[in-house]
Amino acid sequence: MAHGLSLVVLGALLLGPVQSLSGRVPGVEGRQIAPGNGPFGGGITILSDNHLDNKPKNGSAALLIHRQASYAAALNLCETLGEGLWNSNMAKFTDGLNNSLSYQSFIGAVSPGQLFWTGNSGNATADCRAMDIQGNTKPADCTLELPALCTQSAPVSSQANNTATSYLVNHQVGKQVYTGYRDAFVWKFRAIRYAAQPTRFEHSTLFEPNGATPIPALTSKADCLQRVGEVQSGSGEDCLFLNVWTPSLPQHALNSSQAAIKPSLKPVMFYVYGGGFTSGTSNNGNADGTNLASRGDVVAVTPNYRVSTLGWMAFDDGVHNGNYGLGDLINALTWVQKNIKDLGGDPEKVTIFGESAGAMLVRALLASPKAQGLFYAAISMSGPTGLSPNEHGSTSYYNSINFEFERTSKSILTKMGCWNATNQLACMRQVNATELIYIDNVANSLVQDGTLLTSRTLPLNSSTSGYTANVTFMTGTNRDELGVDIDPIPIDANLTDLFTRRLPGNVGDLSRFLRSPLFSPTSPSPQDILNATIRIATDALYTCLEQATSYTASRHNAFKEVYSFQFNRTYNPPGYTKPHCDAPKTSDRPNGDPDAEYFKCHAGEKMIVFGNVLRAGLKDRDGLDVRFMQLAVDYWSAFARKRDPNPERGYLQARGYWGTLEETERVGRWVEAKEAGWRLLQWGGRQQGVVEGAQCEALGLGVGYFEGR
Repeated sequence: MAHGLSLVVLGALLLGPVQSLSGRVPGVEGRQIAPGNGPFGGGITILSDNHLDNKPKNGSAALLIHRQASYAAALNLCETLGEGLWNSNMAKFTDGLNNSLSYQSFIGAVSPGQLFWTGNSGNATADCRAMDIQGNTKPADCTLELPALCTQSAPVSSQANNTATSYLVNHQVGKQVYTGYRDAFVWKFRAIRYAAQPTRFEHSTLFEPNGATPIPALTSKADCLQRVGEVQSGSGEDCLFLNVWTPSLPQHALNSSQAAIKPSLKPVMFYVYGGGFTSGTSNNGNADGTNLASRGDVVAVTPNYRVSTLGWMAFDDGVHNGNYGLGDLINALTWVQKNIKDLGGDPEKVTIFGESAGAMLVRALLASPKAQGLFYAAISMSGPTGLSPNEHGSTSYYNSINFEFERTSKSILTKMGCWNATNQLACMRQVNATELIYIDNVANSLVQDGTLLTSRTLPLNSSTSGYTANVTFMTGTNRDELGVDIDPIPIDANLTDLFTRRLPGNVGDLSRFLRSPLFSPTSPSPQDILNATIRIATDALYTCLEQATSYTASRHNAFKEVYSFQFNRTYNPPGYTKPHCDAPKTSDRPNGDPDAEYFKCHAGEKMIVFGNVLRAGLKDRDGLDVRFMQLAVDYWSAFARKRDPNPERGYLQARGYWGTLEETERVGRWVEAKEAGWRLLQWGGRQQGVVEGAQCEALGLGVGYFEGR
C-alpha cells in the first residue's frame, strides 16, 4: 500500500480542493491521516465487537468510512489509512462485523438497505463488489458512490504499551489539531491540555489553543503532584490534562461551500478518580477508557485535577479559599462542553461518575452552582457519606473556610515556616512543592467557599436550588467497603484486647457496638470480630447514609430520578487489596472462587465497570467475570445513553450482546430507588429493600437521617 499518498491529491480526486491537515508532528513517526477536514469528511467509525475478553477475533473489526465515494476512491481511502478494503475471503463476517453493521443500522448511522464497498480477490476495479449489512456481496458498478469498509489491523493496546505509532490520526478539536491514534477498539487522544498551568493556590483557567502545528496526544503527561502511590509517570504542578477515548471521529464540512454533515454524537462518560483527595491520576490503567468506550459506544473522558495541599488549602484572606481541584474539574467539564463534539461526543449527554473521593467530588459537582448545566446525569461509586472525625459528624458536609483554616492550614503554614511571614500566600508559593505534600498534615477537604460551593451540603430534601432537579442520579457502594482498610486477625489474637481497640480511628468511638448482638455473636471468634469490625465500619462510613441519601432524595424529588446499587461481586486490583478482599482460591478455581464468601471491598468495582479485568492481566476466576463485566458496562453505558441503567432489548439484539440480554431478562428490570431500594449487583442480581436497617438505626444513621437537614 502507498504510505505517502498526499491527502491534498486524494481530496482533489474526490471532492476538489480541500485543506490538508496532514502536516508532520515533530518527533512523531508513522502515517498521519486527517479525518477532521480531509477527504474522509471526518466520518470514520471503528467497528469492533468487544466482548471484554481482550482477544478480538481476527478480521472481526473494520473501519467504516461514512463518506460515499467510488470504488477506486474507496481503495485509495483505505490505503491512506494503511489498510485495504475489508474482504470476506480473508475474514468471517459472522465473527463480529455482522453485529457491528446491525448496530450502525439500529442507531441510524446507515440505512437498512445500505451497500458498502468491500474488497475482492484480486483488487481489480473491473470486479468491484459491494456488501449489504447481512454480509451478502455482489458485483456493483464501480462508479457508484458508497461508504467503504476498510480492514482494521491496529492491535489491542495494553497498559504497558498504550501507543501505536503506525496508526496515527491528525484531528481538529476546536481551533487546534491533535495527533492521536487508534487501537483495535477506539481512537485515543492522551494528555490534551484543558487548562493552562495554574498559579499555585489560584483557580485554573480554560486553555484554548489556536495553532496550525499538530500537538501530539499520544502519551500521558505529568500527573498532579502527590506522594508516591498509584502514579507511575513524573508528577508536577503543570498537570491539567485529560484523556479521550472515542469509537468514532465525526463528520465535518470539507470546505466553506459545503454544508456540515450532522455527526452521530455519542454519550460522554466523564470519570473523576479517587484517592482521598491526596492522590490519583487520570492515567490509572484500571480506569482506562478503551473498553468502556468501545463496548458501551460512548466517549470516555478522564481529567487530572489537583490533589493534596496544592488542590485544597484554604487561606483566611477571603480570596484564596481552596477548592482548586473542584474548579479544575469544572474547567474540564467546560472544555468538554466546548470541544467534545469534535471527538464524537454529545455535550448534551454528559454523565459524570467517580469512585471513592471521586464520588464525593461528583456530589460536590451536583451541589455546585458553577457546574450547573455541564452534565445531565451522575453516578457516585463507593463515595464515603458517613461518620468522619475530621468534619461535622459526616463526610456529606462541607467545612467552613474558618474551620478548615484552623484545623489544617495553620499547621501547614507553621511547618513550612510561613506562619509569621508578612505575606503568607507569597511565602507558600516559594516553598518546595514536593516538601509541601510530604509533611504530616495536608489539606484534603472541600470547603463551603461561597462560590463553587454555596451550601453546607448537597441538598437532598428539596429541589429548590434548581441545580439537580433535571439530573438523574445513580449511587451505591460495595457490600464490605472498609475491608480494604482492616487487617486480618491472627488466630491466636487476644479477643478482649481486640474488643477494646479493633475499629479504625475514623469510627473508633463505635467500638462499643462490637459486643452488640446486632453485629457480633455472644461468644465471638477472631473471624467473628473481623466480620463485626468490617460491618460496623462499612455501615458507619458507607452503607447507612448511602441508603439515607437515596431515601430522602427520592422522597423529595431532589433529582429527576434516583437509582441505587450495591456490588456483591467485586475484583480488587493488585496492590490495593487485603487477603480477605480476594475470592478464596480452590483446587477447582485456582484464580479464586467468587461463589465462596469473601469481603466485597472498596475499589473492587472499578475494573468491572470499565471492563478492564482481563486488560489488567487478571484471570476470569469462574467463567462469569467477563460476563459480569459485560453486564456492568452495559448497565453503566445504558445509563449514559438515556439516564436509565436498563439496556433496551433492541439495542442488545442489534449489538449481539446475548449474555446481557439473557441475564437482564432473567433478573428483571432495575427500578428506581423510590420503588424498590437497592439493586444487588452480582451474577443473578435482584432488587432489594433497605439492608442493615436495625444496625443503621442503632448507629444513629437510619434511612431518615437527612430528613429535615
